[in-house]
Amino acid sequence: MRYARCTQYLRRALATLVLVVLLFATSQLHAQSADAQRLAPKGELRVAFIMSNSALVKRNPEGQFSGVLVDIANALATKLNVSLRQVPYDNVERYNQSIGKDEWDIAVAPRDLSRIERLGFSEAFLVIDNGYVARPSSSLKSVDDVDHTGIRVAVAEHSPADGYLTRTLKKAQIIRLPRGIDEARQALTFGSADVYADNAQLTSLIAGELPGATVLIGSFSSVSVTFAVPKSNAASLPILNDFIHEAKHDGAIADVIKRAGLRGVRLTR
Repeated sequence: MRYARCTQYLRRALATLVLVVLLFATSQLHAQSADAQRLAPKGELRVAFIMSNSALVKRNPEGQFSGVLVDIANALATKLNVSLRQVPYDNVERYNQSIGKDEWDIAVAPRDLSRIERLGFSEAFLVIDNGYVARPSSSLKSVDDVDHTGIRVAVAEHSPADGYLTRTLKKAQIIRLPRGIDEARQALTFGSADVYADNAQLTSLIAGELPGATVLIGSFSSVSVTFAVPKSNAASLPILNDFIHEAKHDGAIADVIKRAGLRGVRLTR
């Protein structure tokens, strides 16, 4: 008799537990579905990338994309249980021209306060340091030595470094180059520029490939990378911030940076 009662009690307890689990799972799926509807109303997550920073996102000859930002976007799409559609822009200027045209749902891009009336920004999750690599035999040692009369600073046209240095350099001459490290390497090799300005990963790469070139001490700026959404969808930002908190807490973003082996790219605190 006692055994039968015990068995009945266990069955009821198990049934209650199963019901709680099912209700929780249903609640989670509903929340996930609501988040997906908010961020990807067309059934796929359209994510904009700016291709001018090949350290973070790049395209191979077959047209496939890879890099830290692609991995993070894939993780977000997976969490939302939707497919990812990549929307690339060659530079910041073309990305800026796309704002308001319903070409993408989310952009993975530097926080740009000049666009705050048209875009909403999540919390930053990556910080990218920008610096200089100097031509072989240059006497320049640190970033503080650059902004002087007669110094020629090469930079990729329409890149974040271009925008920042255009606003801040007072005496040095800016030389704008087409996108790509080949042009930067040639400018330093043949002496048409004294330094090349870009993110720390690319300046280190150029220094490693060009004998005698050196990375200058320090950084001239740091760029915070966020998720951007159209201002009309600013209500979705808490969803993105929750994803960022979770990905930072469980080490997902840190692991992506580590696997990529990037210099000058770090997780926000």
